[in-house]
Amino acid sequence: MNTSAKPRSASRTLRLLSLVAVWAIMTYITVLHQKTGGGPEGAPTVHALCPMGGVATLYKVVADGTFIQRTFPSSIILLLGTGVLALVFRRAFCGWICPLGAMQELFATLGRRLHWRRPTHDNKIDGSLRWVKYLLLLLILFFTYRTGELVFSPYDPWASYAHLTAGWAEISDEFLIGTIVLAAALVGSMLIDRPFCRYLCPLGALLGAIAKVGAVRVVRNEETCTHCQRCNQACPVDIKVESMLQVQTTECLSCGECVASCPVPQTLEFRARRRVVSPLVLGAATLVIFFGMVLATQSAGVWKSQPDSLTEITGQGLTLDPANIRGFMSLNDIERTYGVPAGELIQRLGLPADTDPTEPVKNIMKPPDRDVQEVRDAVATLIQHQ
Repeated sequence: MNTSAKPRSASRTLRLLSLVAVWAIMTYITVLHQKTGGGPEGAPTVHALCPMGGVATLYKVVADGTFIQRTFPSSIILLLGTGVLALVFRRAFCGWICPLGAMQELFATLGRRLHWRRPTHDNKIDGSLRWVKYLLLLLILFFTYRTGELVFSPYDPWASYAHLTAGWAEISDEFLIGTIVLAAALVGSMLIDRPFCRYLCPLGALLGAIAKVGAVRVVRNEETCTHCQRCNQACPVDIKVESMLQVQTTECLSCGECVASCPVPQTLEFRARRRVVSPLVLGAATLVIFFGMVLATQSAGVWKSQPDSLTEITGQGLTLDPANIRGFMSLNDIERTYGVPAGELIQRLGLPADTDPTEPVKNIMKPPDRDVQEVRDAVATLIQHQ
């Protein structure tokens, strides 16, 4: 019996469990956020729990110590976690943790079973399109840092996924393009594995750039390789592992599928210089480093993924701005923070007299052609007349 089969099988199981668990947990949090909002009593925003939120707000944090709206210290901590992983295990975050990657792999598995999958080895168009994500990263950084806003959010398939339970009105109003990208990525995964990761993911582009100096990489033993090409077939991003002595491309997700698929022991291995790192150890270390950083910062009181109070969102004194009113706030919340009586606001908006002032304003304003912006405008007008 091949003694290397057990750890290889264990690494695949661990990777699958990790991807599914993170996807499930993040889905729960996003659903909870839609129900309770992002206030001190609600759930974190999707941007607060995504390293890309850290990329978006990094400049503002360095420049003046503040955060772009809907991002928090958690965003920076997660960015640092993925960066550390990239320096050690290259794009292991993408291969072992990313929930959007997990969704694409699920559809890719379906595509394989339907025999729809089309490998792209040596495809020049595929090779050229992989540079698009680097251009997108530069554009996102430029416009985000220039405007101080999350300009990528409406086009982000992960943000769109997080708002699916908000209903069609919110999707069509803000996340229509992102939802189309999400659908295209999932359906496209049945033909080409992980198309969003390959061509469009700005975080993947950033991690790929860092991973260029990553310590651990796949190494192939030419003397024992039988050129069966199982590694090529197993790779979710169609790297021609069988033709490389070392996999140095930044496209590698460090998922270990190529290593696990190799039928000849010690032919494909993860190595840090001359030291062999088993796929199981790599996966376990990836999870320990990433989630260990989360737990450590929580214990130290550094982690923060949502506001401590409503005034942290709305501002106070001369900085009180109706533009900061969020959909999860109730009319009573607005009365407490802005000093505008709920009754006057109901009358100003032309709402029924029996409108529940404890209901989130996004629910109150659900009828067609009405939205939270009307509430902001009404509050601004009433403040001026006070």
